[in-house]
Amino acid sequence: MPKPLLALALSLCATPALACSPALFERLDAPLSAPPDESIDVAEIRSVEGGEWQVWRGGDGAAREVARIDYGEMGRLVSRLVVEAPGAYAVTVTQFIYSVPIYIAGSTTIREEKDIYLFCDGQLLQPGEDFALDPAYAERAAEALALFDAPEIAGHLPELAR
Repeated sequence: MPKPLLALALSLCATPALACSPALFERLDAPLSAPPDESIDVAEIRSVEGGEWQVWRGGDGAAREVARIDYGEMGRLVSRLVVEAPGAYAVTVTQFIYSVPIYIAGSTTIREEKDIYLFCDGQLLQPGEDFALDPAYAERAAEALALFDAPEIAGHLPELAR
């Protein structure tokens, strides 16, 4: 099926997230490209191993993806903001769990847990009433998004509708 026709078919029968921004929906599963355009040390350290901000910019110079990576000896936590437009963006929070502490030879990631929060017109998308949702979902989404208000990174982000 040709790509424009596929996009039209998906938009007619798709979830609100896809209708909000098909490009955003497609980018969520894409891995972070390497290397980032900029790397900044985190000011508020969550673990002894520290962390960093990584910023990827679009052709216009605006940040299109920002990731905060918090390192730990038994895993790492990656909080990622993907921006398609000021009102269409997503935050993913992925915890990578290691088999043994990172300093031991043979340590590898054995488990990943990911939470995804989609925002359309600056509002968190939530399933309808027929779908049972964890009551803390909206609270966790707000916490994940607030992470990107950190002073050391705020000036690098585009203005987001909230």
